[in-house]
Amino acid sequence: MPPLHFPLVHNTYDGLGHRGFYSICHTPLNHFWWLSLNSNIKWYVNTCHQCQLHQTVQICILPTITSPAPLFYKVYIDTMFIPFALGFCYIIQAQCSLTIWPKWCTLCTETSCMLGTLIFKEILYRWGAVEQIVTDNRTAYIAVLDWLSSRYEICHIHISVYSITCKPIALLSSNTESFMTY
Repeated sequence: MPPLHFPLVHNTYDGLGHRGFYSICHTPLNHFWWLSLNSNIKWYVNTCHQCQLHQTVQICILPTITSPAPLFYKVYIDTMFIPFALGFCYIIQAQCSLTIWPKWCTLCTETSCMLGTLIFKEILYRWGAVEQIVTDNRTAYIAVLDWLSSRYEICHIHISVYSITCKPIALLSSNTESFMTY
């Protein structure tokens, strides 16, 4: 609403005693007119605080009960290469998205068996079912999910791949092998 029209609509509406759209629409028409008069009056009547407090229509918003995600429901996992020391070349680090609780260990080789064993023993045994893994090492973790599926029949985990800016860009389902891009 243009700044010059607002006081006219405000004073007219308050002066008439908050009577609604029809009464205010015909009062200024006797003296004033502009192109968006009806839409400006409709906006003012719909956003009037005093009218919203005294309206007879009550909006019923049903309560919703949300259950929080359990620990390690969504896990951020990364495998990093380190200089060779004491026979280890890799660090795998998993972090819960809810509590930011880290789990990590060193690995000699980055195989699906080694990564799957770590996920199974350190996360699934200890914390319960993981629903989503977020990683930037997608190909290694697809093999891990295949290994978990064949060895333990765990097929419910999905992989979300994030880019350098940490935005999820794709979802991969281990049991359907379908790829979706946002």
